[in-house]
This record gives sequence, structure tokens and C-alpha cells, in this order.
Amino acid sequence: MGLGVALFPALGGYLFLQVCNATRPRFQHVPGYHLIFASALAGGVFYAAAFTAVAWLDLGDARVVSAALDHGAIAARYGTAIAAAVLSLCLALAFAQVANLFVTRETANHRAAVRAGRLREILLRDAMRRSGLVEISLRTGKSYVALVQEIAVTQPRDSDVLLIPVLSGYRDPETRRLRLPTNYFPTLERLGRDGMTRDLPIAVPLSEVVSARPFDLEIWDEFHAPVRSGPGRNSTP
Repeated sequence: MGLGVALFPALGGYLFLQVCNATRPRFQHVPGYHLIFASALAGGVFYAAAFTAVAWLDLGDARVVSAALDHGAIAARYGTAIAAAVLSLCLALAFAQVANLFVTRETANHRAAVRAGRLREILLRDAMRRSGLVEISLRTGKSYVALVQEIAVTQPRDSDVLLIPVLSGYRDPETRRLRLPTNYFPTLERLGRDGMTRDLPIAVPLSEVVSARPFDLEIWDEFHAPVRSGPGRNSTP
């Protein structure tokens, strides 16, 4: 009975850490023993609050608990402990949902990237929030100018970014000049917003991204108009 009662607060602490947006990025990938300790600590806090409420409201009567659990052999001394353990699990889930009203998952992931110093991820998340274009270069030599649709953090070093390409090309191996011969604008206009998010996304591992930067089409045209108008003028970012 004692171990069973102790599992409820620990489970509540674990669920809180995994459901709450503010704590999930930090505890999603920690080693097992750290997670167990953090879950027990969080569960202990909720259990203390629940025990206080049960004692104050006199909800630990063994007969009431026996009736609620359909169990007729609960000793009187366990009534308060069982009621507090069950209530602590409910409190943990309730507090997680309330906290999520104030901190969205995207905000929490952005803060986690800032704490960890993952600069490429920070830049891509900023671009996603303002619906701005980014230019990314991959280890394969491929380059994309794209909108960031989603960033999936499965593991901090194994995250994926979902891109909607606008232009694509490569960097010249010798001059490192960016060439973007493939234009997706006609396709984007034909598909519309729903179609482009369904048919065009490209998933890229963040570990394959060599560089990322904001991209402005007007600035790009300013630099490349001389290049397109004739030879000998090659001021190109």
C-alpha cells in the first residue's frame, strides 16, 4: 500500500514535467536518473499541497475513500494518504494545463534553444514566428531560400526543420557565390497556401545545415541586378 501510494505523486510529477510547456524542453532528454529525481521532487511538492487540502477539507475519511475506490479493506490510517496521492496526480495535470495557457510550446522551445546556445535553431525559429524568408546551405552543397513551417525537436542534436522552398540552388564551389536557378513562385501561386503546406515541404535535419541567415528579396535583387545585366559587375553576397 505504501509503495502504491508513493507512485501516484511521482507519476504526477513526471506528467507535469512532460505536459507543461515550460518544463518539457528541459526534461525531455535528460538522463533517466535525473528525470526520476526531478519527477519525485515535483511530485512531492504536489503531494504536500494535496495533503494539506485533504487534511483541511477532511477528505481522508477511510470510509469515503473505500467507497470511492470500491475497496472495503482500507485502514483508517491510509485514508488521508491515498486521497492526497490521488489528488496530487490531479493537481499536477491541472497545473500543467493552466501553465500552458501562459507559455506556448513554441515559446518554450525558443527559450530552450536560447539557453543551449543553438544559434541556427534560434534564427530559424525567429524566421518562423515572423513568416520571414531564410537562406540555408546544406552539407550536400544544396541551398534553399524558404519559409520555415515547423521545427521538430526530437533530440537537441537531431532536430528537423520543415521548409517550404521559394528558391533553390547551390553555392559555387570556387567563388562561394549563391546561385538560385530554381524558382518555386509560380508553383506556390498555383497551389495556394493549403497546397504549398501539403505538397511542397522539405524536411531537413538541422545537423545538415551549414549556415542559415535571413533573406530579403529586395536586397538580393539590388546585388544581383548588375550581375544579370552584364559581365564584369559581380558584387554578390
